[in-house]
Amino acid sequence: MNEERLKVGDKYHNHGFVFAVENGEPLNLSNIVNRSFKPLLKNAGLKSIRLYDLRHTCATLLLTAGENPKVVSERLGHESI
Repeated sequence: MNEERLKVGDKYHNHGFVFAVENGEPLNLSNIVNRSFKPLLKNAGLKSIRLYDLRHTCATLLLTAGENPKVVSERLGHESI
């Protein structure tokens, strides 16, 4: 167990998330964007983009690499191509 989980004890809620805040609750998207994603882009010398735009980049790269469009569609959570 990590030390942070031990500190919150009974206040920890295990929702089974891979990534969560110290008490087990879901991450806040605006915190991720403002505290991590935007600084990462700035430090890398990249222009500002939306975190959501990475979905489109992933789909484009997969299709360019020859992945089946149905597989890409499913990976993005779409019901149809």
